[in-house]
Amino acid sequence: MTPPTYRASLRIRLSILFSPMRLVLCLASFAWFIVLSTLYLSHGQGADVWGPLSVIPLLAFAAWTVATDMRYRRDDTAPDDD
Repeated sequence: MTPPTYRASLRIRLSILFSPMRLVLCLASFAWFIVLSTLYLSHGQGADVWGPLSVIPLLAFAAWTVATDMRYRRDDTAPDDD
């Protein structure tokens, strides 16, 4: 029986995409989003920079996760050089 691959095993995929370091960074990006969104909504006029700044860590985390997933999927489908 062959070991489970990245594409076939949800457990392996989640353990890689949500490792402890990534989970901490994900929670930190959500905290950053909440704090800056609160600042943006509480100051009203003149605080237009807080809105876009609040989304940057979430987009960076999403891009990092997608890039990692693509790399593991590509490595999983690469032909073996046996």
